[in-house]
Order: sequence, then C-alpha cells, then structure tokens
Amino acid sequence: MLPAPLLQAENDRGRKTEKLSADDRLDIMEHFAKYCRALNIGDEDGFVARFSSDGWIDHKPQGRCQGQDKIRDLLKEIWYKTPYNYLGRQHQATGFIMTREGEGVRVKAYWTINHWHNVTQHVYTYMLGDWSAYCVKEDDDWKFKSLEVIHWRRDTAPWVGDPQARYVPPEGAGDGFRVASSSVGYANDRAEIENLAATYLIALDAGDVETYVSTFTPDGVLNWAYGSEHGQEAIRKAIAAHAARKKVAPDATERVRLVHAILNHRITVNGASATAAAQWIGYTNDTPDRSCKLLEFGHYEDQLVKQHGRWLYKERNIFNEHLSNNRLFYPALGETDPRVG
Repeated sequence: MLPAPLLQAENDRGRKTEKLSADDRLDIMEHFAKYCRALNIGDEDGFVARFSSDGWIDHKPQGRCQGQDKIRDLLKEIWYKTPYNYLGRQHQATGFIMTREGEGVRVKAYWTINHWHNVTQHVYTYMLGDWSAYCVKEDDDWKFKSLEVIHWRRDTAPWVGDPQARYVPPEGAGDGFRVASSSVGYANDRAEIENLAATYLIALDAGDVETYVSTFTPDGVLNWAYGSEHGQEAIRKAIAAHAARKKVAPDATERVRLVHAILNHRITVNGASATAAAQWIGYTNDTPDRSCKLLEFGHYEDQLVKQHGRWLYKERNIFNEHLSNNRLFYPALGETDPRVG
C-alpha cells in the first residue's frame, strides 16, 4: 500500500476537474486587465464594477473591505492619502493559474507595479506581489467574489522550499552579494540625496516655492535664520514671503542675483532614513560695478527619510556661519572646542 501522501497524490491525479474553456480564460484575464486599468487611472466606478455585489478585497494594511462603500473608501485612501504619489502607476498581471472551484474559478497570478513618479519624473519598479482570487459570473461578466492582495516581503513572498531561503546574513558576514548590493544601494541613495540638495537650492534661488516645498515631507521641519517652520504649509508661507522680497519693478530689464552652491556632502544612510551635513556658499552681483562677491556661507544638518521611493527632508537645519549668531564650533562637522584649556 502506498504511503498516505503518495496515495493522496494518486487520488488527486485520478480526480477529473472540468477544464476551463479558452474563452473563459481570456475573459478572466481581461477582467484582471480592467481591474488594473481602473486602479491605474483613478476610475472608481470601473474598479468597483470588478467585484460581485457582496465581493471583498483584502489589501494591507487596511485589511478586508467588503461591499461597494468599503471598497470605495479603500480606493480614496490608496489614491489620495498622498495625492501626488499615485499618478503614473502601472499594474501588470502575469503567471495566471486558473482552477475550477464550485461555481467559480480560483485564480492565482503575479502582479508588478512600475511607476513613473509625478514629482521626480523617474521610472522604476515600485513593488512586486501576487493575487489569490475567487471569480464568479454575474450578469454574464466575471467578477471578484474575493481578492487577496499580497505584497511581497521577506515573510510573504511565496516559497514552499527549505525556509533557509528566507535567511538574511547578519551585517558584516561579508558575503559578496550583500557587499555588492549595499554598495550599489548606497551609491544610488547618495546620488538621489545630492540631487535633492541641488533641486532645493535651485528652487530657492529661482523663487520656485512649490518645488522647494516638495523637497520636504508633509510634516517636515525647516529651521533657518527667520525661525522654525513645521509642516509643508508653514514652509510654503515662509518661503513665499521670502521670495516676494526679490520682486523687481515692472519695467526692469535686469536684476541683481544671489546664487547658492553646495559642497562637501557627508551622508550616512540607514535603510529608509539618512543624516547629512554639507557646506554652502552664496554669491551675489549686488555691487556698484556688478562684480561678483562672496555674500554668505554656512552649512546644513539634515534628517532625511525615503518615502514612496523618494528621499525627502524630514528636518533641515540651516546654519548661517557668517552671521553674528554663529557658534564657536559645530560637532556635526567634526569640529571640537578650539578654546585652549
């Protein structure tokens, strides 16, 4: 007699399952495509229409949402909690496995999200995962009776082999992949943080308030010569007032300039957070003969976070070292007390 597992396998092989027709397979794949497109373009009615009257979706971290009203609430949170962040996402469905189950069809498939970012204009793969769905026909159209959306993490990516595949070597283990990938990751993060710093300064000098504000998190903090601003709205108000001081007469044909440069970045990245220090200088041609002169100098001390694939300032501290309120020394720059004794 066969062992129980092998006997079960033999029984399973002997049990005939009604095969899906090619038309049903294509219709279900198109059903998934309509779901993805509605999600990608903000089509609330089109998205809700992909579910049966009592259908539900389980999407983390919100959990199970059943019924049209709950599903609509979920969409509004996904799309508009950070309103500038969703535009340009493209969900793609692959690897369909379909099995008849009762009156419906059990579907397993992979999904990938590619993202053209509305703010940074970058294109990148945002996330991977898979679906477990049960589809039924209502009014001759395939609908989701249930849909579980699984975001891949170390503990959720599908794997039925030896659990050691989920093992992560400890820091300092020295395996080649960790060293190579961490080096590449740091290089990318550093480049993005330096680009953020350049975007910030160019926007400051241009009086581009919205771009300036977009370099901060929604709850970001700016500590500068004129005080402390908490949150994007406070930063926007302060920088708009600062930019207004640079306005010139309607018939002006030229204006004096103030241009900032940043140099000597020191950046430490720790996962999705980072600290940075950098020095800055400001030049102006506000002189009798329009010659250029050094006007000001100082440094930044920053706390940054990576949100939705983009580095932003969580807190920016601006030190104007040329002013009379400068400190004797700045530990963040590696300086020590210069006083003797």
